[in-house]
Amino acid sequence: MVGAVLGGHGLERVAELAGEAAGAPVAIVVPRLGVAVGAAEYLSLAAVASLTELALVDARDEVERTVRGSFLEDLRGRRQRFR
Repeated sequence: MVGAVLGGHGLERVAELAGEAAGAPVAIVVPRLGVAVGAAEYLSLAAVASLTELALVDARDEVERTVRGSFLEDLRGRRQRFR
């Protein structure tokens, strides 16, 4: 996505890429320049909050996979002991 912006494709392409990754439409809303003083600060905070949310979802998924894997390994180990 950063490459799309740096390549001059703009936020429209970023929204397309995000939509493809999410499997759903994505909209990026940016206030007109000069309308909101300090908008960059709020956009920066929104970006950090979004990345934090994504990191939390990823961490939860990883923990779930790890716990599920450990549980299955434990069950397999018990099956081996009872043979």
